[in-house]
Amino acid sequence: MTAAGPGWWVPVPVEFGVRNRHHVHMTELLTDTQVTDALQHLPEWRQDGAQLSRTVEFASFPQAIQAVTRIAEIAESENHHPDMDIRWRTVVFHCSTHSKGGITANDTSLAQEIDNVVEALKA
Repeated sequence: MTAAGPGWWVPVPVEFGVRNRHHVHMTELLTDTQVTDALQHLPEWRQDGAQLSRTVEFASFPQAIQAVTRIAEIAESENHHPDMDIRWRTVVFHCSTHSKGGITANDTSLAQEIDNVVEALKA
């Protein structure tokens, strides 16, 4: 995805961890069309009302906790935190910008970072 106007982000590939992001109006709510377009690049995610959601089953409980810990570190460094529900080996991630009442480019960017962590741990 490239910077295509307000609310879009430019991904910078990383193996794992925090990446430099280049944002344009990151806190503007995305339109339904923008969310649909973003989900084409986030195939494991779905729109669930005013949030993006993904369910991941890990190989073990410790691996699930490791993922949550790594994602928590990223979220803390970016001051944008997903909701995470841990049920044994299964973690459900929800990304939403609560202060805006919906999905912003911060959420699509965080979803991509979550995908990066999941891919690194499952490799």
